[in-house]
Parts: sequence; C-alpha cells; structure tokens
Amino acid sequence: MTKQNQNETVTGPLAEGQRWSAARKREVVLRLLRGESVDALSRELS
Repeated sequence: MTKQNQNETVTGPLAEGQRWSAARKREVVLRLLRGESVDALSRELS
C-alpha cells in the first residue's frame, strides 16, 4: 500500500479489495457540493 499526502486528490476507481478512506469520501462530497454532476463523478470513480 502506498502512502499519500493528506492534500493529494485521489481519483479513479479503487483496486479490487480496497476500501474508501475518509479523505476520499470527503473529497467526493465536496465535489458534489461544488455542483459537479453525480453522473460524471460516478463514471469517474466507478
């Protein structure tokens, strides 16, 4: 597993068996609150 900087933005699908971190969830919620499309985020992250 690689360490990531706390301020680093992580995008794209997770590898098999990986779990969503709190930071990743927070980033997605903030992007939704900024007005990004749910459909676009879903395609990017799944």
